[in-house]
Amino acid sequence: MSVKDQGGVVMKNFLKNAWSLISRPSSTSPTPPTPAPTVPTPIPAPTQEPAKVKKPISRLTTFLVGIAFNAGLIFVATIIVTNFTGGFTIRGIIASVLAALAILMVFGWNGIREIPPVHVGVPMILGDLSNLFLLPGGYSWILPKPFMDFVEVSLKEQTMDPEIKGVLSSDNKTASVDTLIQFFISNPYAYLRMDNAVKALEGLIGRNIRWLANMVEVVKLPGVKGLFSELLEGTTLDKIVNHTSTDTDRVVAEAMVLGLIKDPTEDFSKIDVGGIKETAQEWGLTIKKAMVTEVAIPKEITDANAERDVEIAQTKSETIQQELFWILLGGGDLEEGKKVWKEMDGSERAKIIQAERNKRTVITVDGNAGDFTKGSVAGAQIRGGKP
Repeated sequence: MSVKDQGGVVMKNFLKNAWSLISRPSSTSPTPPTPAPTVPTPIPAPTQEPAKVKKPISRLTTFLVGIAFNAGLIFVATIIVTNFTGGFTIRGIIASVLAALAILMVFGWNGIREIPPVHVGVPMILGDLSNLFLLPGGYSWILPKPFMDFVEVSLKEQTMDPEIKGVLSSDNKTASVDTLIQFFISNPYAYLRMDNAVKALEGLIGRNIRWLANMVEVVKLPGVKGLFSELLEGTTLDKIVNHTSTDTDRVVAEAMVLGLIKDPTEDFSKIDVGGIKETAQEWGLTIKKAMVTEVAIPKEITDANAERDVEIAQTKSETIQQELFWILLGGGDLEEGKKVWKEMDGSERAKIIQAERNKRTVITVDGNAGDFTKGSVAGAQIRGGKP
């Protein structure tokens, strides 16, 4: 076998081995340690494995790569052009300069891209997203289209306040819940791979809210705002079971259906019912704050509760006034006043009640006064106290 043939065989084997290494399944590579299994959340939601978060590369690095790439391309183009134009002649030099200018215009100038501040660019290589690196805010250099491009992603902190309407309580009444969520995009690649992560987050919030509301009577829903917020942030089952407003039996039964517990004798303080943070992290979002700001129940229920509260307050007020009257009637002794009250006949009680309610004015005049005095007092009272 000739030296040429041997070289061809060696090159063929090298390419074959290289391709086998590239196309080898990823299962042969060292696998990372498997995380400990987590307890499923009460509100199941589609999840996906989060991609590893990349830090934006330096802008200077991108320009150094661009300079090296364009310089190499100009060098190769110069050699090719001079070979076709007869060497380093005037014609060859002019052709080389024109080729260099064309390369700088197409690959150099067009490769300079701007990304707004507090944003990053997720690169696209040949039309598909890549998690190899992230482009920082400002000016960077990449290969021009169609070889490379990028998608802008804002890293600014965002606020959403979804209103969850038609929330059904345990007694089949509807309410609405206002929430406030503060978050930012921490993994731009995972965020873009998720189909509308913000809308999915809003749906996850609604499912969590509805799950807990279904364990509480409608009149008690405003009293569980704090528990709603804890559920969104992430809480344990004992905080829900032991809350005064929740239906304990219903919560336990639901937890068993969801597989959170196997029997009611388990230690609920160790059962994590989950929140929105872990799932949002898989979607490339980091939750800073999640809370329920208001719970609105139907107006007719609110009005009925208000009327009942007014009636209770009036009853208490009248009871207090009655006891004060008995104390006065008994000379400071409540029991003595009650005895005096019992000894009065109906007409005496009616006069006193009317006087207390300002429906009748009782005027007492000394019995030794003359008729003229009695008439003057009565006339003054009729004229509003003026003689």
